[in-house]
Amino acid sequence: MTWLADYSTHYYHQPPAWVSKTLFREGLAWDNQPTWTQQADDWEQQADDQQFTGIGYSLVTNRPVKSGTTPLSYEPDPNHGTTEEFKAMCQRMADRNIPVLTWMSHSGLSYRGSDEIDDDWFIRGIDGGISSAWGNIDEPEIAHINLGHPGFIEYTRKWIRFYIGECRCKGIFLDCMAWAFPCDFKPRSFMRYPGDTNRMAVRYVQAVYDEIKACDPDAILLGEGWGSDLPVNVFSIHANPKRDNNQDPHMGTRDFLLSLNRYTDRKMAVDQGPRLFGACGYVVAAKGQKWMDHNRMMLKLLAEHGSPDAWQPLPGDLSILKRDGEADLLVVSVDKEESQRTFELPAMYDKLDSLNELVTGRTVTRLDDGRFPPIPPGFYSLEKVTSQEAV
Repeated sequence: MTWLADYSTHYYHQPPAWVSKTLFREGLAWDNQPTWTQQADDWEQQADDQQFTGIGYSLVTNRPVKSGTTPLSYEPDPNHGTTEEFKAMCQRMADRNIPVLTWMSHSGLSYRGSDEIDDDWFIRGIDGGISSAWGNIDEPEIAHINLGHPGFIEYTRKWIRFYIGECRCKGIFLDCMAWAFPCDFKPRSFMRYPGDTNRMAVRYVQAVYDEIKACDPDAILLGEGWGSDLPVNVFSIHANPKRDNNQDPHMGTRDFLLSLNRYTDRKMAVDQGPRLFGACGYVVAAKGQKWMDHNRMMLKLLAEHGSPDAWQPLPGDLSILKRDGEADLLVVSVDKEESQRTFELPAMYDKLDSLNELVTGRTVTRLDDGRFPPIPPGFYSLEKVTSQEAV
């Protein structure tokens, strides 16, 4: 596995230490407060209640009401306040050492969405027409942009300088990085062939990464559907279906990627998994009042044990936190269905008769056949019991 881990991390950049110590609140997505000032007030109240220490990537760019992920431009949405009010919101969080991440689109922009957008940036078909990324061919919600266009690259850099440099945000999330771009038949000085458009994505992402780091070396780049041939700090892998393979029949896609961290010094961090998934390197708080105490517990654990080396992933988006001088912890993450989970414990814990959940006091007892029943999300104490001790 070492060669595969080395291949997967050749262009990868491990995020700075603050990322694995942060409990991120889910970013804004059609649920923000009416004004940027009110949003800052709301965030501060939740932070005071120890519900998070960071704010995940948020849909804050100017966009039509019908589609939250169709940017008219990269400016903050003026429907919620001025650019200065948005900047003040972000800086209030930065003053409290609460990192804020910002969403951007990789797949394109709304055609002629604002005066800033240049028609020359857009990919042209063999008939000279624009190419629809989302929506129908005559009225695309998002139209494909040639990512190698120097004008669009500079436009993106300008807004990165605003969000990272002026607002003091701590990262950019590029959406839809798995996009396949059509040919651009308009003659371009920066391309040899119409089919070079997908190669231009590499040039674009490198420029984005370099600009982020130039503004703040501690800021990060997150990417959805990312390949291993591009610089990134946090991958996004939305699904984790179990794969039937000879090596581990219980291991899904996200499980496999995180398992490679055993073989490389560059520890990969993964986003878009379940909530309170400690071993993923990018931990998101659970939503809802019933999980408030669990969020406080995870916030404390990350502050004390936020190193990637302290967490061991188990198949099924489970985590084990290794602690010196204290019992280890099994962390059963919170998926969208808040489902209970079945699993197998590593050998050093296989003699445990019961598991005690630290927040609720719930006890789960091993069944007569040696297996544990499905276990609800939570933090379960793991005392190491050897075979001799069990006898």
